[in-house]
Amino acid sequence: MGQYHVGCGVTAPRLVNRVYPEYSKEAREKKIDGIVLVGVTVDAQGRPTNLHIVRSASDKADEANRDAALSLDQKALDCVQKYRFEPATYRGKPIPVEMNVEINFQIH
Repeated sequence: MGQYHVGCGVTAPRLVNRVYPEYSKEAREKKIDGIVLVGVTVDAQGRPTNLHIVRSASDKADEANRDAALSLDQKALDCVQKYRFEPATYRGKPIPVEMNVEINFQIH
């Protein structure tokens, strides 16, 4: 079975277990905020697979803060890896689907 995208009869996966990301020590010390966009395939069992960074927190960071911002990327991957979904379906059967998950890091 190939990869699917939501639409044309394919229902979206539904998040059933969210895990909140941890801030990296480096990013917390430098007070780095940022958004990481994680590409993921949600498999037919509702597990995230094939995780990769689509947009990095470091994309908008200056050179002095780049490493600290990059550390948020790994924290985002660790977080999304622990998510669980009700799988996407097509014609009533669970299928794998590709999607993006946005992780927003904000210092309070």
